[in-house]
Amino acid sequence: LDWISVRRDDDKIYKFKEGDFKRLRLQDIEDMLLLLVQGKLSNLTVEERLAFNVSLRMFTRSIIIQRRVEDIQLGVESYQKRLNLTKLNTYRSDLKRREAYTAYSICQPQSGEKGIRIERRL
Repeated sequence: LDWISVRRDDDKIYKFKEGDFKRLRLQDIEDMLLLLVQGKLSNLTVEERLAFNVSLRMFTRSIIIQRRVEDIQLGVESYQKRLNLTKLNTYRSDLKRREAYTAYSICQPQSGEKGIRIERRL
């Protein structure tokens, strides 16, 4: 596949190679793929159409993968901004000297104290 000639809406003929795909607009790639699927590229031989099909599909896959990677990177960056991640301190030398305790959400009276009584009045 040496060159591809395409006539755009402005009635000008544009020639490009597979290496020029990156400079084309995504809509141009979609249009060429549509022409290929519809069988309207009759000026190309079967081998050229097959090579063109393979190169277009490989290019579209690379675009899809690139956009997904960018989306993942943006998602990770925004996730990190939301979490405000800091480096974790995994080793604490003073943990052995501390006593374990359990926090209670409801205060319970200890032995010798009177319980608090709550009355409801309507």
